[in-house]
Amino acid sequence: MTGYKEKTQLNEKDALIDMLTLEKDVVKTYAMSITEGDSKNFRQVIKNNLTESVEEQYKIFKEMKSRNYYKVSEAEAEKVKALKLTAKETNKCLEKGC
Repeated sequence: MTGYKEKTQLNEKDALIDMLTLEKDVVKTYAMSITEGDSKNFRQVIKNNLTESVEEQYKIFKEMKSRNYYKVSEAEAEKVKALKLTAKETNKCLEKGC
């Protein structure tokens, strides 16, 4: 497998996809980590890092969207309404018991 690096080149779109994927993974890791921490200082550091990573992810997303590398479609109103209702019912169940 020698010489593969010379033949492999990331174009702009591929590089942005890789960056976006990495930031999404970092956000997930920080989100999971904050639920495991007991120290107030640790949780604050993770929270700050999470916020920073979320902002970076959004910058990359906006850049991809502006270059038509990431297509976004509008959510259908009925689906949004149904999901809101489901979430409301789930919250009631969690608060009062099912």
